[in-house]
Amino acid sequence: LEAALELTQRLLAALEHAHAQGIVHRDVKPSNVLLPTPDWPLLADFGIAKLLEGADPDLTSAGQVIGTAAYMAPEQAAGELVDARTDLYTVGVLLYELLTGQVPFGASPRSAVLARQTSEPPPAPRRINPKVPAAAELLVLRALAKRPDERYQSAGDMAADLKRLNAQA
Repeated sequence: LEAALELTQRLLAALEHAHAQGIVHRDVKPSNVLLPTPDWPLLADFGIAKLLEGADPDLTSAGQVIGTAAYMAPEQAAGELVDARTDLYTVGVLLYELLTGQVPFGASPRSAVLARQTSEPPPAPRRINPKVPAAAELLVLRALAKRPDERYQSAGDMAADLKRLNAQA
């Protein structure tokens, strides 16, 4: 638990920096988090990143579904506009996977995963791994809220809750 929370906090610090520069990653997943050392996650592959302001609106506008289905936020899966909260959802998927050993909505087939991402609540992490603390489950479920306004609003806010949770662990 402690390692998962610390790695996630550091990943959120990278996203906080990207978001401050007006960049949404849109494809946060295990293969895009490199570990040069066991406690230093390096966020990689900004290949489908989106600039929030001043970008060419035709690059990746609403209606396009780009990314990895198992890690996609509902708005991204539906081809709607994305923002920094989209990345926070994917961090929630990563933390869910770190705590339970699986992604919340499966990995295939793609169309079924996208449908579940947009319409079904995730299984409670504690049902899969009873060792997950209740507070960690609440944090993950908040990150996985279907509506962006019900999620964490910034990487810093989510990281602060992770830090408090880790201090209690």
